[in-house]
Parts: sequence; C-alpha cells; structure tokens
Amino acid sequence: MVVFGRIITCGNITQGLFPSKTWTCADISVNGANLAYGYNIGSLGVVECQETKGKHEFATLCRELLSIIGVKTPLWAVYIPKATCGKDPRNRAILTKTSNSEFIWEDREPGFGYIHTIQCMVKHDL
Repeated sequence: MVVFGRIITCGNITQGLFPSKTWTCADISVNGANLAYGYNIGSLGVVECQETKGKHEFATLCRELLSIIGVKTPLWAVYIPKATCGKDPRNRAILTKTSNSEFIWEDREPGFGYIHTIQCMVKHDL
C-alpha cells in the first residue's frame, strides 16, 4: 500500500471486532523502516522514548490505510497495542503534518521508540 509516497507493509492485516470493527496492521513498516514512536516530553518519566515529542499522525495514517482497503466508515479510534521504547538500530520514519496542513514522511536516525502494531477502529453502526 502506498501512503503519501511511501510503501506501507503489514505482516498481516486482520479485521476484528472490539467495541466496533477494527483493522490491525502487525509488523508495520514504511519503505522497510520501522514507524517511529514516542511520548510528549515529560510524560511518564520515560526519557528514552521522547525523540518524536509525541507528534504522530497515526489517525491520518489509519484513514489512508482504511481508504486503500475500501473501508468508507469514519475512523473512530487508533490504538497502538504493541510498541517499544527500545533502541531500534535501523532508520525509522514518522508521518508529520506541515504548517501548510500537508502530510509528509520524515526519516529518523536509529533511536529509541517504534511501533510493531497499529489498530484502526471505525465508528460503530447503530
């Protein structure tokens, strides 16, 4: 799948049902790099996982992935059930929003914090 010019791969995309339909992208990568992850500075006292300063566009990434697989129901929630603040020896990538409200991928050097799994939940049909 191509999102904003980068190839997104999932080890497996599965559909599940939690409070609503949810798609899981396990072992996510961006052009072969891990998806960078971290917290806001000062959050939880975790020093190693602050390189991204908590600036992630995971909702936009989920919307794009859902659109590619033909899901038209609006996004309700994004979950990151499997991430680590461990050191990643590979380069990482992160989706960011520019001041012009455009989305771009930023390449990151090896560092602390990356995602293994992202889950995208859509609004529940009542």
